[in-house]
Amino acid sequence: MIRAFIGRKLTAQQLSELLSDVPQATLYRHLKKLQRSGILRVIQKRPIRGALERVYTLVEGKEILPHLSDQLTEDNCMQDFLLFLANLQSDFERYLQQSNPDFKKDGVHCQQVHVHLSDEEFKKLWNKWNELISEALHKEPRPGRRTRILSMVVIPDPY
Repeated sequence: MIRAFIGRKLTAQQLSELLSDVPQATLYRHLKKLQRSGILRVIQKRPIRGALERVYTLVEGKEILPHLSDQLTEDNCMQDFLLFLANLQSDFERYLQQSNPDFKKDGVHCQQVHVHLSDEEFKKLWNKWNELISEALHKEPRPGRRTRILSMVVIPDPY
């Protein structure tokens, strides 16, 4: 369902047409779940035949898994990760839609690296990263500054 919303604003009816194999009751149940969890938001309500039709879109800029807690399950962790990927894909598609994107000048960069760190070394690296990001987050928009979207995923290798 989340992938259907990438770059789109959809009503339940439109979503149902895109996902014709999903039973209507399941679709509505998941729409409510995604809205309650802050993954989708209603951007418009319009009266249709005595009922209110809602237009949904993905919430952008949501911090995914901001505070790992005991309530985190494999299912909601995967759901949040899929939202992260959907937002990332949507952001990149918007970037590519501009005329003549200049990858080098704009600093477009995708990289995956494997590092071998002890828990303590990883904690040090993470703290440094957070310091740098915190400093950047406090910079106000002004001429000469361009918004850049930074995304990071940390996954311990299970092997």
